[in-house]
Amino acid sequence: DALAQGQVLVQDNERKEGAVMIDFGGTSTKLSIFENNIMVESMIFSFGSDILTQDISKCLNVSLPEAERLKILYGDMALERINQKETIEINSKTEGRKTIKRLLLCQILEARLKEIVNYIHKKCPVFTNKNYKLILAGGGSLLKGFKEYIEKDYRDNVRQGLPEPIQGI
Repeated sequence: DALAQGQVLVQDNERKEGAVMIDFGGTSTKLSIFENNIMVESMIFSFGSDILTQDISKCLNVSLPEAERLKILYGDMALERINQKETIEINSKTEGRKTIKRLLLCQILEARLKEIVNYIHKKCPVFTNKNYKLILAGGGSLLKGFKEYIEKDYRDNVRQGLPEPIQGI
């Protein structure tokens, strides 16, 4: 799985020169290291972006589908660009519709993502090696501000791993 994904998302020169690909999926996170055109290491962690949804659900007392909706529509890791007065409507399990500050939602996401990234860094120190290109993959990596957070706090040679369009379709 990781090898095939690396063939699609990691460019030839990156596989040769060195790359770390993080696939932040729903139920798991996979990390693969490429050097000299081969995958030299692969790790799978038993957490993914679903943990963010669960945190939102617990902290804000909302259902999992509502938490997922909030994460996708309003989540952002770049807290500095969140208007501190901006509010959003949520559907609480016990209180019905209510208004909260969007910043609260984003702070919940930021706290968990910092924990996840620190854990990955401990398990794989090459994560911060600037000689390796870092490729972010998986639906969880599409969270607004995630790439910017990695660039700001860990390294600057990061890109979103999206497959090239298939020609002729």
